[in-house]
Amino acid sequence: MTENHEFNEIYEKYKNSVLHAAYLYAKDSDMAEDIRQETFLKLLRLMECEEPAVNIESWLYITARNMALNYRKRMKAEMPLIQEDEAETPSSGLFRESTEDEYLEMQANRMRADLHDRIMSALWEKNERWYEAILLAAHVGLSYKEAAKVMGVSLNAYQVMLHRARAWIRDRFGVEYEELKKK
Repeated sequence: MTENHEFNEIYEKYKNSVLHAAYLYAKDSDMAEDIRQETFLKLLRLMECEEPAVNIESWLYITARNMALNYRKRMKAEMPLIQEDEAETPSSGLFRESTEDEYLEMQANRMRADLHDRIMSALWEKNERWYEAILLAAHVGLSYKEAAKVMGVSLNAYQVMLHRARAWIRDRFGVEYEELKKK
């Protein structure tokens, strides 16, 4: 009974952050939910066998992240190319008439999303640790102290990593970002 109570407390405390981390890496809300469930199932099995001697928060995050990255690799390998006849067409009902302002806003949103995706992809390729540092601070919403703990580094090391990542992003994408802000 004590184990279930402890597990329930851990689940309630971390369920949203595990889901958020899974979604950030998997980019699929249904899969993120599955990953969250599987992550907590693994934790429950671990708790049944032995007392976990790990940092639970870090273990949950890393497990969810790894499962999501594995999912993305599988999807990338399995994803067929879209056939021309399957592409969206105006007759498919997915398009509707809009005003010019709505169109411009949608276009600006697409451009911002595209820039964000390109920044995060380039950051991942440049340095996976920088990517993770940015992800934990900007997307997961952890404090610097919490993020440093999850990454297994000192607070100072985490702040240096974050500073270097942001400086690299500014150097590489700063002009493009400023141009996009003007629109």
